[in-house]
Amino acid sequence: MSDKPEAPEKIWLIDVDGDEFFKNYVWCDDPAPSPGMEPKESVEYIRADLLQDKIAELEEVLKKIGDSAGSWRRRANGHNCYATAGLQSINDILKTRK
Repeated sequence: MSDKPEAPEKIWLIDVDGDEFFKNYVWCDDPAPSPGMEPKESVEYIRADLLQDKIAELEEVLKKIGDSAGSWRRRANGHNCYATAGLQSINDILKTRK
């Protein structure tokens, strides 16, 4: 057993004390560690060893959405559905990542 702490699942790259001309980036385990910082201004990173699990979770959600969209499309009596085309594009992207 190791005394080394487990690495966090996510880390963020944040700009501290930077300005529009000079960025001072640091890694942090919080997207907005100080008052006045905005989480949306940080860049989120996920540990590589967890990425495949996250992709699998996303694929499962997309499958459920796709199944629901297919059911909805059948109820719409064949009318064109832009959402279904979007889902197909997402599925195509995920297939290329495997």
